[in-house]
Amino acid sequence: QKEKAAMAEILIESSYRGMPVRLVVTEREVCYVIRDVCDILGYSNPNRALAQFCNNRPQYTRIRTGGGNQVARLVNAADLAALLRGSRHKEAALFEQWNLRELKPLVDHFNGLLALGCVFVPCPPLDLNAPDWKNKLLVRHGKV
Repeated sequence: QKEKAAMAEILIESSYRGMPVRLVVTEREVCYVIRDVCDILGYSNPNRALAQFCNNRPQYTRIRTGGGNQVARLVNAADLAALLRGSRHKEAALFEQWNLRELKPLVDHFNGLLALGCVFVPCPPLDLNAPDWKNKLLVRHGKV
């Protein structure tokens, strides 16, 4: 059963082979928008894919998009890994390698900050396609 969707800010925007990959921060952790991952893997029904490969409790949030506020289902890094391990789609292994190299270190970093009690304030999402995104990350944490 769906939980009431709270509003969340997109923390990171990236793209994999021209397809969007968005991560949002919830009260507890950084999560992936599962629709983005399922589009990359060719799954037309994210709920069915998650039911097949994961044992998670559905988590939903509202995010701002170009088309207005939308409800999005989220998965954490562990459920994403289970989905990718269970998938027979040829893109799964390539996406997993890309994720482990590009996004997972940031997810772990931000989850560590949340565990320490840090609170994220709304701000424009990090665009990992921008050449200066690392400088913006440092500015957000007051290191520059």
